[in-house]
Amino acid sequence: MTDAEQTLWRDDPRAGFWWSLSGVAVPAAVYLMIPALTAELGVLGMGAIWMSAAVGFYVVLALVLGRISKLAVPRGSRLLVALLAVVQAVGTGLFFTALHLADPNLVAFAGNATPLFTVLGSRIIFRERFTARQLFGGALVIAGALVMTYTDEGGFAAGVLVMVAASLFYAVHTLLGRHLTKRVDPLALGFWRTAFMAVGFVAVAWVTGGLRQPTTGGQWLMLLAGGLIGPVLSIVTYYMALARWDAGKVDLVRSSMSLWVLVWTVSFTGRLPGWIQLGGGALTLVGVVLLLTRREGAAEFGIGR
Repeated sequence: MTDAEQTLWRDDPRAGFWWSLSGVAVPAAVYLMIPALTAELGVLGMGAIWMSAAVGFYVVLALVLGRISKLAVPRGSRLLVALLAVVQAVGTGLFFTALHLADPNLVAFAGNATPLFTVLGSRIIFRERFTARQLFGGALVIAGALVMTYTDEGGFAAGVLVMVAASLFYAVHTLLGRHLTKRVDPLALGFWRTAFMAVGFVAVAWVTGGLRQPTTGGQWLMLLAGGLIGPVLSIVTYYMALARWDAGKVDLVRSSMSLWVLVWTVSFTGRLPGWIQLGGGALTLVGVVLLLTRREGAAEFGIGR
């Protein structure tokens, strides 16, 4: 990277927070599109078109920004970028499997293990420190997400264990991304991650006969909008956040996804959630505020200190 680009990707906690938040607030809307699309096209059929469209959007974005040359990955980082894509693909595959095996509420509950794995990995690998205030804020973010996805049906499905495994892969993806954003342009990381996943979805859908043609203009519109918002906007902002902020804190902010899905659901459907879900949303908001603020001279906690 040039000196100017290294300055651009400097540590900046406040900017890292806003990039993290923008990477969940808008992309949460795609959660309302996915059920309708998978019902008509299947998971593989939707994924193949969704990811392929995203690859095209990445190329257009790179051309518009005059950064097409930045899609090239330095020779010494290519293996790690490929590993990043594989880890994300495995995590996504496990996520889809979990949804097939268990109630979505239980899967969402189990998915909140991702920040816990990431925080643990951050402390071990990057020796990142958290103040007591930030630790409390992170706990509130996780607690709020858990409350919002709570179900009183009970039980313990195999899908929950599968989602916990997926969360481990997602956490590894976060930690790898944190390392690579110091060496590879975030746009390139997003492009190659999505390209590998597109190839995987198309290949598996082709072999299994899962490729299906959208039948309405509305389906095409949702596919294109989702391909832009999800794999492009969400991932580029994610890597830009990782380039500026500690990986564990980025993942903690992103755990507020449940709140934003709730906001979009109410906005589009007009359905109000129960008081339990509203209470969880309030906990998440308070936690994000505490996570962002950092008092000078506050005690820090972390491995190696």
